Amino acid sequence: MVSSLIMLLILAAAPIETALLRKNIVNPQEFSCGSHRVFSGTLQGQKILLAHGGIGSVNMAIKLTQLLNEHSPLVVLLTGCAGSALRPRK
Repeated sequence: MVSSLIMLLILAAAPIETALLRKNIVNPQEFSCGSHRVFSGTLQGQKILLAHGGIGSVNMAIKLTQLLNEHSPLVVLLTGCAGSALRPRK
């Protein structure tokens, strides 16, 4: 469990969408929230929590609800392309 002092929660659908952010986390820690890995640390001096919710609005809503039940971020930033880079092209 991470300190409740997390100020910024960054949530994306898939790890590929946050690869560059994860590489730049200072003092990274990793833990599980449900079936997903969650990362914490600092990014540009800001305490963050970075997580992946999975593709689709229902998956993201479930993961966001789980995270908000365990942590109290001041800001939630939804980022990425909703996993569309992972969907097969027709």
